[in-house]
Amino acid sequence: MRSVTVSAGGGAVTAVEVSGQSQQFSTASYVLVMNGDPDIYASPLEGLAEELHAFTARILGRANDLHGSFDDTAQQFSEVLKWSIENFSEDDQALWSDVSANMSFCAAIVENWKDTVKTYKDERLRIINRWNEEAPTLAADLDKAPPMIQFMWNDSPAEAAEKALEALKNELEDEESTAYRLLKDTGDQLSDDLKSGPTVEAVGRLMEGGYVTWSQFNLGGSVSDLPEDVDPEEMAESIVPYVNGDKELDDDYYEMLAVLSGIGWRAERANSGDGENMDPADMEFLKEFYDQLEDSIGVADLARLAPMDEFMGAEDAAPLLAALGTGILVLSDQRLKHGDDSVPGGYHDLPASVRAAVEGDPDFGMRDIDWEAVGNLFGHVPEGVEGGRGLSLTLGLTIGHELDSQDPYFISDENLEHMQAALEVATRNTDANADMISGPGDWFEHPRLGDIHEDEKRQAAFEAILTREWPDDGAAASGYTDWILEAKQEAGDDSRAVDEVAKDLIEFLTDDERYERMTDLTGGMYSDHFGQSGLSFTQVNNEMGKGLLGVYGAYVDAFSLNPEDEGRVTISESNGALLMGIEERERFLEFVAGDEESAVAMVAITEMYIDGLVEGMFFDGDEEVSARNAGEHANRLNEVVNQALVSEAHSRTESSDSHLLDEYERRKAGRELLVEMVFKPGELISTKNPVGQLLIDDLLSSVKDSVTAAATDSVSLELGPVAEMNSQADSSIAANHIRAGSVIIDHYIADGDIEESRFDDFEHLEFQDGHVVISGYENQFRSDVQDEIDELLAGVGDGRGTELLESYLEHYHQTKTDGTGGEKPEADVERPDGEDK
Repeated sequence: MRSVTVSAGGGAVTAVEVSGQSQQFSTASYVLVMNGDPDIYASPLEGLAEELHAFTARILGRANDLHGSFDDTAQQFSEVLKWSIENFSEDDQALWSDVSANMSFCAAIVENWKDTVKTYKDERLRIINRWNEEAPTLAADLDKAPPMIQFMWNDSPAEAAEKALEALKNELEDEESTAYRLLKDTGDQLSDDLKSGPTVEAVGRLMEGGYVTWSQFNLGGSVSDLPEDVDPEEMAESIVPYVNGDKELDDDYYEMLAVLSGIGWRAERANSGDGENMDPADMEFLKEFYDQLEDSIGVADLARLAPMDEFMGAEDAAPLLAALGTGILVLSDQRLKHGDDSVPGGYHDLPASVRAAVEGDPDFGMRDIDWEAVGNLFGHVPEGVEGGRGLSLTLGLTIGHELDSQDPYFISDENLEHMQAALEVATRNTDANADMISGPGDWFEHPRLGDIHEDEKRQAAFEAILTREWPDDGAAASGYTDWILEAKQEAGDDSRAVDEVAKDLIEFLTDDERYERMTDLTGGMYSDHFGQSGLSFTQVNNEMGKGLLGVYGAYVDAFSLNPEDEGRVTISESNGALLMGIEERERFLEFVAGDEESAVAMVAITEMYIDGLVEGMFFDGDEEVSARNAGEHANRLNEVVNQALVSEAHSRTESSDSHLLDEYERRKAGRELLVEMVFKPGELISTKNPVGQLLIDDLLSSVKDSVTAAATDSVSLELGPVAEMNSQADSSIAANHIRAGSVIIDHYIADGDIEESRFDDFEHLEFQDGHVVISGYENQFRSDVQDEIDELLAGVGDGRGTELLESYLEHYHQTKTDGTGGEKPEADVERPDGEDK
């Protein structure tokens, strides 16, 4: 009897043998006869796959998310590497490329085999469990006597039970045989693939199963091996038989996907700015391919029909739609023409059915827009492939206009998912994102909406996108702002263009009427605040808060400057600084705080920046920060952040005490996060260097721990307790004395002016890991700690540290107590930000 299986936990499950107990009315016995249970298990295979991925990560120098780095996007091998390869020869690079490709391919094979084994094991266990549940019940009738009077054409209970048991046995044995045959065939195929290496056909099969994307071609350098002599029109004509089921998916099919994916890889590489232009032949190939496909079936129609069960089905259609969507994005990108108007590339080179779907087609029916075609076509495109500026802006405006013009209840969940998928693609082009925020130039006119250069239509569409509750928590929509931090960094001193976009975004969000609307939403089915009203758009869609957090990180210095007139957001003509009123700062940061993780990270960024200001007092030349500026800017920044936290909490809590307590807890978590960061704040941020994306990512990834962790003594000290439920009263002057003093002491420790032995004289100041820490602190010892800091600094550096601390605290206190963030200087006095008023 071979009807035994071993579960993942190691326990054996056996199919029971059934028969009549008395053997009086039936002598038959029944048991499942199945193939032997293979001595292989999914769990060890999963561990092996993880080890292979980890080894590949070590080859590439990436200890973090390897798949997020390259498996969903097309990147050049040298870009995937996190460690320097500047000294590698081309042969070295090729060798490492081949090694990493083979390791990645092996890992994918193991993952595929693991899933195959698990599927068979699960099916085998299901079959045995069903037999064990149903067979004993049927077998009970084997002991039943026939009725006193029985027609000859009727079965006795025992005979009926025998037939039922035989039928169940045959059904289940056939199911097991089918599952076993699939296991064996897949194993044989994977074995052959493993021996042959990452061929186009093998990678195609893995792509279909979702185990790799075109990264395999990238890492292994296989793009150059793809066939370059494929006729685009013949390839387009060959698609229809696969879609309608007349032809099985074969090597030609996977080769076609590889060709389109390879072109997408080359397009991503051309847009990466590494000096290699797109081959015009690729763009011409795509134009001819899509023109022919449009004539055959219509590209948008194919995208809508392919996933249907009567055609390919969703699973088989996904790789095809990914490849087709990739080609559409590449063909739409006018940048890939590289100034040669004879080369195809741009929105109007797209198939007519695609443009109609993107714009909204009045002939499509009541709803105008074929959201299913749009979502299917763009929802499978791998990350890293961008559409052209015209396509991206048109698609985003169409989505926004639909959301603005239709009652939310008339938009189905399915259509909203399609919109979300399309929006994720539309926000990849940063030029189009800037157009959505600031307005496009004269080059653009939406084919259906007309001239959008007047702000009303565009801003209404943008607001509708931001305020719609999204299933992904706003992750796709946050693409409109996620790029600003990186763009600010890359621009360096020539940042006026991105500064203008940041200005327009802040102005857009803090406009009086719009602010009222965007803080008066109701939480729905996707929100943690279901049914709660008076919410901001970032409370409803938390991921959008993270996008705004990056903007704050890029312009944290602007939020500390002397305030502009209320209601104004502008850029200084003299020094290019971003200037805004206090209310505009508080409103924008209130939106950042709508996401709890972003609120905590915002506090940590603020503290890092203030530490940088204090440290900057010791610099010379352009890096120097005066004690006056440091004190005023630090307090001004603290004030707007604190008020933003209180305002945000107001919509979620019932009393003013609750508002302040909530604000206090988030600031405490932010201080905890700061202390727990691996790097010392001064090494991450200064008054001259904006917050980096790496820092933002690290902060957000660590926030959850900091929110739940108990605050250390030093964190409690730096923040101070809630004094009579007024956290702002006690956290800004005395506590800041200790915090700023600690930064100054750390400066002297790093310079070697304070040695570890100096701390033996103090009760609360200790030396740990090259930094000063406060021990045994309680609120009543606050003044004692301040005295110890003053005493230690008085004997160092000719008293300069003491002078700087006193001057810093003087201006910090003055800026706090005047209630306006600092008195505005007269016209002949230089402003703290260097701007003449």
